[in-house]
Amino acid sequence: MILPTFGNNDFQFHYQIPNVTLREGFYNEIMDDWFRLISFNTQHLNYDLVKMTFRTGGYYRVNLPGGRVSVLAMNSIGYSPKNLPNNQGDAQQLQLEWLEEQLRSAESTRKFIIANHIYAGLQSKDGSTKYMWNEEYVREYIAILESFSDRVIVELSGHEHMADIRYNNGSALYPGSSIYEGLSTTTKSKLVGFVGPSRYHNMIVHPGVTSFDGQNSAFTTFRLNETSHIVNNVQMTFLSLKETYGWQKPFPAIETWPWRHLNFTELVGLNEVTAESINSLTARLSADDALLKKYLI
Repeated sequence: MILPTFGNNDFQFHYQIPNVTLREGFYNEIMDDWFRLISFNTQHLNYDLVKMTFRTGGYYRVNLPGGRVSVLAMNSIGYSPKNLPNNQGDAQQLQLEWLEEQLRSAESTRKFIIANHIYAGLQSKDGSTKYMWNEEYVREYIAILESFSDRVIVELSGHEHMADIRYNNGSALYPGSSIYEGLSTTTKSKLVGFVGPSRYHNMIVHPGVTSFDGQNSAFTTFRLNETSHIVNNVQMTFLSLKETYGWQKPFPAIETWPWRHLNFTELVGLNEVTAESINSLTARLSADDALLKKYLI
């Protein structure tokens, strides 16, 4: 099954989601390409469930076959500061309400994988740090994630072309915090009596398939334990582009290409990907310069 999400280059104009006049026609056309032309998708997903939200917002839910895990595929481009929300209606807020409702109303044994392109965290680049989303949406999104942290297995993101593994260390939803104080009155009312988790929300930021920032092309694979619903055996596979310079057709067989496999269990002893295990890895990286160098290089 192939479950795509929208990236910043996937619209008519860079970083700009469609306005209210164009969005239904645009999303309907993409929906056919993504969900009717891919045979496995046609056979194994509920097209009507996807269509309910995709045709107006480009986001959707898929219940994976044979288990109690669902994917919530978000259209996160509208939250970027580079998106100009002229005539886009309330698309961004409606998607957050949809996300919260999916997590709130699901049966207690249902778990979720959240997928998006641009994530809501901080980006550090060229000596500066900035949010990847507009801050008002960051606050609402974190409030949702923390409120339903027991439902979310992992968040899968990209955009930066550089790999990373992250988690939230400590609750952000306490009176006086910048996140809490910036929330809407409605959201605050839902948090009365709420006690946040100490650590939660593990996220894998995937490396880029293209070499946009001068890095080697790569992809990520992992396994999901069907009983514990814990992600494990994360591996990132990179193609050494320098070694392909000068290749002529016909190209060598793909299995002979100069691949480099980075398995996180073998590399840094990270097998199961949970907030606690990432916290433990962070502590070990801080205390061991040799391990840190191995992780970074």
